[in-house]
Amino acid sequence: MSAWNSSRDMQQQHGRLLAHSAIPMDIFSTDVDVHELKTPLDKTIFVKLSGSGRFEPAEATKGWIRAARLAPDCHMGNVRIQRGRRKGCVALRAVRPISAGDELQLWFSEELLAALRIPYLNPANIQGECRYVCHRCSSQFEAPNPLKVHLALNCGADGREEALWSRLVASLSCPAVATDAFPSAFTPWPRPAAPPPPSTLRLVPADLSAHHARMETLVSSLGKSKKGHVCLYCGKIYSRKYGLKIHIRTHTGYKPLSCKFCLRPFGDPSNLNKHVRLHAEGETPYKCDECGKVLVRRRDLERHLKARHTGSPQQTLCGADTDESL
Repeated sequence: MSAWNSSRDMQQQHGRLLAHSAIPMDIFSTDVDVHELKTPLDKTIFVKLSGSGRFEPAEATKGWIRAARLAPDCHMGNVRIQRGRRKGCVALRAVRPISAGDELQLWFSEELLAALRIPYLNPANIQGECRYVCHRCSSQFEAPNPLKVHLALNCGADGREEALWSRLVASLSCPAVATDAFPSAFTPWPRPAAPPPPSTLRLVPADLSAHHARMETLVSSLGKSKKGHVCLYCGKIYSRKYGLKIHIRTHTGYKPLSCKFCLRPFGDPSNLNKHVRLHAEGETPYKCDECGKVLVRRRDLERHLKARHTGSPQQTLCGADTDESL
């Protein structure tokens, strides 16, 4: 029996988070005190958009985020848990549009992955589709994320999933505590004092960037076959090695590029170039009259107004966005 199968009883301790109404991409939830995450919830909770433009439980429930199940892989996860606006709080961010009735399955932001010491998988861990193997104890999993949690918890020696949440609470409650390999969850990753001229900025520490680069090279090389270049994570085939390399970033979440105007991160250079053109040499009509923030797209401004300035007269916008896909 695989370790993922044997952990189903643990997964069943969770309830479920279901969308009562549609949740657009990049919408945040209301903040939740990190100490409320200590206790798992075993009931179904519906979430809805609030008047402030954030989503929240339809009925007030403490620690409601703990009802969500961890996504078995990055493609199934539709929300990320990350630091909230208030100190000592966390929030969820929709990383893709969520339809009414969909289940919210979460994974951790890059910052929290580092704080929780959750590793990326090596090629040796990927033995085929639905077969992920621990290189330490040979436990087998049907999906990648449970193996990552297994490795982060020292093959179960440090506990099970509950121990991971305890570690998260401790990390966010004690920002001064940091591991040797990763920054504290409350310590911003180092960035240049001012954006350099090129349109690429490193968004992760140099050691993690080097690790991601090595992983891309290894996985893209090992995926070569007679049919083309095969993704070891999902089996998708690409005609060019470069295409596979960029695709691999959708599994790891690695985004080494960023917009020189707004620092929005990207993994695909072509998407970055399209995005930069929307800035129109640094000029954009989408500027918030309330706080002066400049945004790239009309829908970005609308979301900003809903989240930050509910009731503002500027919320009635005219015109059409140029590219809804970016």
